[in-house]
Amino acid sequence: MTQETANMYGLKDRGTVAVGAKADLNVIDFDHLNLRLPKLVFDLPGGARRLIQEADGYVATIVPAK
Repeated sequence: MTQETANMYGLKDRGTVAVGAKADLNVIDFDHLNLRLPKLVFDLPGGARRLIQEADGYVATIVPAK
């Protein structure tokens, strides 16, 4: 799933756990995983809007050092 999104944005070294790839790994507590309702925020330059959806249950994001 993440590799397809990364490729769509031209990030060829993302989205897989492989030698030479940049991998941010999420640790998720599936018993407490919960998607919150989407909300509209106006935090882009010029006050432009975007839709976000937050979630509970993400314990950590691990970013390996080079």
